Amino acid sequence: MNCCASKVDESGSSLADHLLDVDMGGAGATAPAMPTAAAELAKMQRLRNGRARASYGVIIKHIADADLIAILSGSHFQQGQDALKFLNTAYDTQVRPSDLRELDQAWNDLNIINDVGISEESINKFSKLLLRVNGERPEGNRHSTSVLTEKLLESISNASRHFSELAMKEIDAAVGQREFDDGSGNRNFIACVEYHNRQLAHAVKKKILTVSPPVRRGAAHKPDMDQLSRAFEARTSLEQPTYYHRCRQPVRIS
Repeated sequence: MNCCASKVDESGSSLADHLLDVDMGGAGATAPAMPTAAAELAKMQRLRNGRARASYGVIIKHIADADLIAILSGSHFQQGQDALKFLNTAYDTQVRPSDLRELDQAWNDLNIINDVGISEESINKFSKLLLRVNGERPEGNRHSTSVLTEKLLESISNASRHFSELAMKEIDAAVGQREFDDGSGNRNFIACVEYHNRQLAHAVKKKILTVSPPVRRGAAHKPDMDQLSRAFEARTSLEQPTYYHRCRQPVRIS
């Protein structure tokens, strides 16, 4: 639909408007009416016929199945609206519980380390990924801004012990005590993104955090995984590892 939105004719209607039936002369509630003057009416009707042919062409251009193209050509040739209705009826099927489980699994698997890695733009990139994946869910089954915010905070917490406490504190905060709240009891996703993006970008610029690419899921190279799992943590100037005894006192192995 996006590729049809920029194709506008003299009527002021786009191909996307035509496919949605809200172009001039369309049946949609917001569709502009055709002019009454005979000459102008004839011109606008020709333009609408042109939109039907052009929108059909755009649809066909994005179909790789030769058999499906043959079906559309035989029954809805140069009729964009009819071709789109046919496709919606044939392929826009009802969402099954198993489909939602698959979408939920894909959502749960999203994380900073595997999907965007560590850079100055990690939070911005990950937030856009969350918005895109959420937008691909069926209407009525999309996550709220509060759930988006909690997913972002959870991902930050899982990526690093360095920021874990702050992120978990915000997740567990009650309504009215949250740092990122829109004033109506919902979490403020945009404010949360802006704050954490500034924090991470500053740390990367100051070379406190190590820039790291995304880690392929299932990667077996343990050292790289360990390095990335600590990417959000302040780097220590000591090279030798510190271990903790049961008494919780640090013991340095020399």
